[in-house]
Amino acid sequence: MMKKYLFPILMGLVILFGLILSITPYIADAIYPASEEEVRQAKSRDVAQALKAIFQSPDADIEESRAIHKKTATTKTAWFSFRTTRKPMQRFIHARQLQQKELNPQILAEQFYLNKPPVPWWKPDLGTETYFEGKDGENSVYLIYNSRIKRGVLVISTVLVNNTRTQ
Repeated sequence: MMKKYLFPILMGLVILFGLILSITPYIADAIYPASEEEVRQAKSRDVAQALKAIFQSPDADIEESRAIHKKTATTKTAWFSFRTTRKPMQRFIHARQLQQKELNPQILAEQFYLNKPPVPWWKPDLGTETYFEGKDGENSVYLIYNSRIKRGVLVISTVLVNNTRTQ
């Protein structure tokens, strides 16, 4: 008699556990909502490695590198500040087909100071008259590089829709 009810009861328990597990994230999000804004700052050594990968220059000598990454519900942005030689910059600009444009106070405000990171080291005004802009897949890329002082700043931004990338 007990064998007759064992499998239906067992199946009912498995279905009940499945339902509980599937609704748990929604309940947890309602009780403990995720932060709408996430800001992370990277270590200098990790930033240098990331920049070498971004610039596709594993031999690049990157110094004084700093970075911060900010993710909101609608955007994902990374800000980099670094010091390096001209050669990796030339490779990066040509590989990404970035367009050189005139840098004016409006562009500086809109692309480099708008939604700026909450750190004191972010100073994109490097005394240059031009900057580089382009797309790298779904990412918008903005670069200011001053070859005289060998200093650069890079902003990489992605617009997110429902936590997926879009242009």
